[in-house]
Amino acid sequence: EWEHLWSKVWLLGCREDQIPEPGDYICTNIGRESVLLVRQDDGGIKAFHNVCLHRGTRLADEGPGQVGRFVCGYHGWAYGIDGYVSDIPDLATVPQGAPPCGGLAELPCDTWASFVWFSLDTEVEPLRDYLGELIGHLEPYHFERMAMTRWVTAEWNCNWKAAVDAFAEAYHTAQTHPQLLWYLDDLDIQFDLYGRHSRYLIAFGVLSPRIDSAPEIPPPLKAMMQNAGMDPASYDGPVNGIRAAVQRQMREHQDELGKDYSAQPDDQLTDDYNYLVFPNVTFNTHADDLMLFRHRPHPSDPNKMLFDVWMFDLIPEGEEWPPLPKHDHRPEGSTRSLGLVIDQDAANLASVQAGMHSSAYPGLWLSDQEIRLRHFHKTITDCVDDERSS
Repeated sequence: EWEHLWSKVWLLGCREDQIPEPGDYICTNIGRESVLLVRQDDGGIKAFHNVCLHRGTRLADEGPGQVGRFVCGYHGWAYGIDGYVSDIPDLATVPQGAPPCGGLAELPCDTWASFVWFSLDTEVEPLRDYLGELIGHLEPYHFERMAMTRWVTAEWNCNWKAAVDAFAEAYHTAQTHPQLLWYLDDLDIQFDLYGRHSRYLIAFGVLSPRIDSAPEIPPPLKAMMQNAGMDPASYDGPVNGIRAAVQRQMREHQDELGKDYSAQPDDQLTDDYNYLVFPNVTFNTHADDLMLFRHRPHPSDPNKMLFDVWMFDLIPEGEEWPPLPKHDHRPEGSTRSLGLVIDQDAANLASVQAGMHSSAYPGLWLSDQEIRLRHFHKTITDCVDDERSS
């Protein structure tokens, strides 16, 4: 996977507003590699391998920072924010002179929809070609109007693919998330496959077909109505009419709320449009917020991974943006909650990882409700096999 997948694709690095000024950077690790994403003097962004040319020392730890230049903490070799060597102490004692490459190894870097992407492949296809038609799907959400409100990294005891699988189907909802049956339709789901990528569409604001009836409006639907500015006590329609009523409410009052939903159809005002940007980014897109998951492979242990949660809220026009959140790292064994639904998913994954090592387990046995998993694993296999055959 490392040779034939991770080193060939586009990867999500950070948000543009996390590095607004020249010298601002984000250091992000992916597997055994570490990458610096650095704002330049001309406003552009460059990506570099986080590796000093002298003895291989990493120049920065994972996370954000601000520098006039990068200085290696081992021997003091220095690099400008453009990556070029700016100082080598006692250069006269280096018989071969400065490295002929002149600076840090640069990587492809591009931006889209307020996000910064990079690739470990210097000959990778253009980012927009890689994303394909997902660009047209996601740009109407205007992520650039959304402020980052949460940035968490949790260490999980499972392979990164097991986590991707957990967020690519709703087949597990009834067993793992029974509280959601009072809030969404977990059976009538649209699945779409787009080359490497995929999505499903889940209606929010309705009862699951597994629920026969509700004598009153369930609390999750009341909360949805209140968030849209509705009074549940004054609603006299059917429970399964709440979704449409919320959509009308949001559409009719968008101006006074300082929001613009004009580029989005009614379904996107309430529903979860869940996208997998191959190989490792889950976009849970909603009209007023985005819940983004980044599934990163562990640098040395395939039974572990890094799970990133990035939360964003749509900021009404004229309101002040909140400050960027601090990076909250949750080491293995942390009991702090990531939210009920994610906690429930996480509780399954260590058991899944352990069970997949059993000699009695022959491999995935998938239903039609898990078509995205079938597509995801086939895409990985095709990547590996195509590269091997070439």
